[in-house]
Amino acid sequence: DEVQLALKEGLISMGHAKAIAGAPADQQLRALKKCIKKGLSVRQAEELSRSLAEAPAAAAQPAEDEEYPDSYLRLVEQLEKFFSQEISIKRAKNGGGKIVIGARHDTLFEEITQELGADNCWCQVCDVTNRAQVDALVQAAYDKFNGFDVMFGNAGINLFKDFLNVTEEEHARIVHNNYFGCFNSTQAAARAFVAHGTKGAIVNTASINVRCACPNSTPYAASKGAIATMTQGVAVELAEYGIRANCFCPGSTDTPMVTEVPRTRFPTYTAPKLMIQRMAQPEEQANIACFLASDDASYITGETIFCVGGWGKK
Repeated sequence: DEVQLALKEGLISMGHAKAIAGAPADQQLRALKKCIKKGLSVRQAEELSRSLAEAPAAAAQPAEDEEYPDSYLRLVEQLEKFFSQEISIKRAKNGGGKIVIGARHDTLFEEITQELGADNCWCQVCDVTNRAQVDALVQAAYDKFNGFDVMFGNAGINLFKDFLNVTEEEHARIVHNNYFGCFNSTQAAARAFVAHGTKGAIVNTASINVRCACPNSTPYAASKGAIATMTQGVAVELAEYGIRANCFCPGSTDTPMVTEVPRTRFPTYTAPKLMIQRMAQPEEQANIACFLASDDASYITGETIFCVGGWGKK
């Protein structure tokens, strides 16, 4: 059900799931949504469930003026999945050859396959925190297309929550998914490149958070900073094999996954920090990733490139 899916995706903790189970069955979905949007603690979730159990009818509909604060939970994976789609399609259409895509869910697989053609791409379910699945994805590139020469690492989750209220479990989940997942895909690709004598390119996604601190995203920033420094180290160690490794850091980007809160606060919070005072378009981020993967960037390695509209420079 929705609660179990949210738990599996890291949107809530086990404590939250148990608290939500205390609400009436017909109110559990509402309790789940409120936990996610408001970033409720487990204690607050328990109190919510109790209130719903005591007065489910009166609480069935939220007040018209109910607002949600900036401390809310969502999957950045959805945004980054959108980047992956944009980048994969752009690279394939620009003569980038065959594409192998791994994602935790197959939501976009049919759409991507229809656009690129079944002969040009292969999509496979892959959780980057599961090394066996990552290795299987790498093997698929050899089985389907006789190899690969670019690895684009682009998976991540975030918890928009006040640092003082982040639990150890939540922090560990973000770091495990973001950093460890990137480590898995980077190392698997690097080992394949070395074993096959491929002078490949590795491009990993970090974030504006590497350069500029943002509220309610400290564990996410730490995980992305780790990705950036890991990629620099990888570039040093793999240079002798002719393998390049770079990071690109996107900022605010206008995609269907941008929720109401960041979109609403963009003009007053984010835009004043930018020299180009608008959100990036997905293709603008795709341009950077594809450039770093291409031979046009043959003299660039170990770099962290920002595509953020000048954020942090004024």
